[in-house]
Amino acid sequence: MVEKRDKVELRWPAKKYQEATAKDSSRDPGVIEIVEEYPGQLGYDGIEGNELFWGDNIDVLRYLLARGGKPVDMIYIDPPYFSGGNFFVRAPGHKFPRAYKDTWHDGLAQYLDYMHQRLVLMHALLRDGGSMYVHLDWHVFHYIKVMLDEIFGYDNFRNQIIWKRLTYKQTQVKAYGVLHDVILFYTKGKDYTWNDVRAGYGEERLRKYFCWLETPDGRNIKLTREQLDGGSPIPEGRRFALNPVINPNPNRPNLTYEFLGFTKVWKYTREKMKGLHAQGMIFQPSPGALPQKKQYLDESAGMKLNDLFLDIGGVMGSSLERLEYDTQKPLKLLDRLIQVSTNPGDTVADFFSGSGTTLDAAARAGRRWIGCELARPGINATRKRLLASRIPHGQGRKNLCADKDVLAPFMINRVKHPVEIAWHGNARVHVQAILALHGAVAKPATGLDLGEKDGKIVAIMPHGTPATALEAGEMLEKVTRALPGSNRVDILADAWILGFDEPPFMNTPGGIEARFIQIPPASDVAALLVGTGLCLEEIGHQKVPAGIQSLIQFHVLPGARLEYHVRGKAVTLALDRYQIHDGRPGDVAEARVKSGNGTGAIDSFDVLEFIGIDWDYDGTRFRCGDASVKSRKDMPVQREFSHEYGTGGSHVIMVRMIDAFGHDSFRRAVVDISS
Repeated sequence: MVEKRDKVELRWPAKKYQEATAKDSSRDPGVIEIVEEYPGQLGYDGIEGNELFWGDNIDVLRYLLARGGKPVDMIYIDPPYFSGGNFFVRAPGHKFPRAYKDTWHDGLAQYLDYMHQRLVLMHALLRDGGSMYVHLDWHVFHYIKVMLDEIFGYDNFRNQIIWKRLTYKQTQVKAYGVLHDVILFYTKGKDYTWNDVRAGYGEERLRKYFCWLETPDGRNIKLTREQLDGGSPIPEGRRFALNPVINPNPNRPNLTYEFLGFTKVWKYTREKMKGLHAQGMIFQPSPGALPQKKQYLDESAGMKLNDLFLDIGGVMGSSLERLEYDTQKPLKLLDRLIQVSTNPGDTVADFFSGSGTTLDAAARAGRRWIGCELARPGINATRKRLLASRIPHGQGRKNLCADKDVLAPFMINRVKHPVEIAWHGNARVHVQAILALHGAVAKPATGLDLGEKDGKIVAIMPHGTPATALEAGEMLEKVTRALPGSNRVDILADAWILGFDEPPFMNTPGGIEARFIQIPPASDVAALLVGTGLCLEEIGHQKVPAGIQSLIQFHVLPGARLEYHVRGKAVTLALDRYQIHDGRPGDVAEARVKSGNGTGAIDSFDVLEFIGIDWDYDGTRFRCGDASVKSRKDMPVQREFSHEYGTGGSHVIMVRMIDAFGHDSFRRAVVDISS
């Protein structure tokens, strides 16, 4: 630390002192595009503009500052902890795929530089009077505290909240076990929102203090231990606790008088004490005991919050809330912070949104939200939980269906990585990078941009547009002409759109087998490179380390068969088959047992996590008209859907399917509706 005349500052090598203004933006706003809308074309009224950004949060922060508009009222972040661990999305018995990594090649200085750049921008985005919560653990919270003092000002530090997770975590053999996280609370100025939210009484406190009962006939009885422990029923009446009426300030002559045989300094005047006694509010637990005042349980708001959160546990394995996401935080925790620091209609942001707990809690509380996550596992988990979540009727939203709760509308905005823009303008650089990521060896002598891996020829489709089976067939013809002896080919594409019954492979009359492979999004690869000292722009110019390459997932496209039937203006659609061709051996074996399939493919609907349908796909963004997600309440996903068109003519149906392994596939059909 370096102390100046007017401030204390934390320093480390290569610390950047950039000003957080719109001029900082290294991106044109055009590289952020809306790619998904939920719900699509359903006309929900409510909080408009909920946005989930898929990409690097530093780019999103710069974009939001450049865009302007309403500032953010509250920011909560649960960033990497400098823990040295890797965190996963899980399924029963398995870990797949990795959500994010928390290892740093250049150590603490690299981590601090990463956090400082982002916290400076978050401070700039926050409105005057806004609130900031930073959730950390023991590893680096003390460093981040000094950093936040520098950015927000020491006088704007409000609390260090200790959250007891209630789940034991032994970090060292010869050290105390870690039971808590730390949440640092800052505000941008002294005029900030603070709502007096109360915590509920725990069972222990209820048993200890609210152990008296006022019966309907006016008697006051003390409950037995058996009644308090639930062993026998509690009689009808009002439970109450006893509070002292002695004044803590003994120097109050005007409040010193005799009452019920006791001369004391009381909290209330003689007249008020007599009135409370006449109402039955002043009570002596036993003859000759000091008078006390009743506090009825049904009139008690709860306990005033302090900086020890002991009443909210972590998300346990049996919880309906659990998403099998390693770092998931409980809704109750985020709801408390949001209720304290914002009002209905305010905007809450989380730039490390993970599984989407903050966004879900904000929507339930009637707040607008902005989220950001770099890797696809977090985006998929958030989409799933937001679609599964419904907002209670009467929270400022118009409910289209009187018997159902509503979905808070949201959009997913994809942030294009700078390297993707470079790839779009230079096909050779794109091919070199993808071959390096895939671990394939280039074959420049063919005259085509091809590679080879594990005895298979690797061909790469042009960057920027989804590939079709027809285009894959054309690519396969080029490959066979260039390498006539090849009989196994993998065709890689950024995205694929197949027909309702098109397989994810080709078998030519000449005996050539070709598989369709999905290239991982650039943001997923960038997430794996965080903290490694490598950047995506360098891929293709140097070999990808084996430890990173083993985590990069090039998926074989799943097989699926969908059918539809048209009757008048109504369409019914059904998913008849779903197969995975590249599951790991243990996963394949488990799914085979479930499905009774003896082939090399997983044929089981159990792994499907999401199905969404855009009934009028326009070729630009996916507007979800119907969706089904797998949850602990609703298992498995729905496989049959129906829709009625308002107009005749040709309509494009786009079906999207995401499974627990991370496969993300699209199927397309054109239906003709009679006028």
